Amino acid sequence: MVTDHSSDESSPTSEVTEVHPGILCHQRKRFTVYTLDGDNTPEMQDKIREILAKDTPEALAIHVHRSRHLNSRFVGLLILLYKEMLSRKRRYVLLNPNDRMRDLILIMNLHDEFEIVTQVLDLPPSHLGISCTGPESVEGFDQYLCRPWVILSLSGPLDPSGFDRLLQRCREIQEPLAIHFGSILPLPPQMTDSLVELFQWRENQDLPTRLFQPNLHLHNEIRKNRQEERLTFCYSISELTD
Repeated sequence: MVTDHSSDESSPTSEVTEVHPGILCHQRKRFTVYTLDGDNTPEMQDKIREILAKDTPEALAIHVHRSRHLNSRFVGLLILLYKEMLSRKRRYVLLNPNDRMRDLILIMNLHDEFEIVTQVLDLPPSHLGISCTGPESVEGFDQYLCRPWVILSLSGPLDPSGFDRLLQRCREIQEPLAIHFGSILPLPPQMTDSLVELFQWRENQDLPTRLFQPNLHLHNEIRKNRQEERLTFCYSISELTD
């Protein structure tokens, strides 16, 4: 069963190294994170298998970042890795999957196969050449500054009054705004309708707004309500500054 949540938001505890063209590695506390930036080719998939056959981390995170042309064979590889880690009693998560990876998970109805973690930080901002500060607690929400963008991040249960406070805070912010929802189950009633109204209100004020790495439960609800075209998504800090 997928547990879709925000995990430890602390900065990575090691430098990013390129272990193979298009495959980056860094340590985030007990997690070994492999970021996939290269094209999805049979050679890349073989290299991932080779690397992980030699490396048996206590906890593994696969971060599908800029990799494109993902297909069912690639998803099959991720499922195989999951089963191998499970047999070793090790933890395995997908970290901040990009839009194509999300599409495959939702279309193929693979919610029971993966643990998916959504965070504001995936790669170190310094590695991306970006200045990003935070989190700072502001009115009960975690706030990051990645100028000119403000990122509001929420995780944990969100009751209707908390959601109303969030909407009010989003109307007060006059800078470009990205909103990140981690684990907020259960979703507040009419949440997606309220988000569409908020985005429309900010658009009328000429205030750029993004839905930043929404958890898969919320994303699936938006898709079911056919509201994807009315919200602008963003899947990494680097997208805000590109």
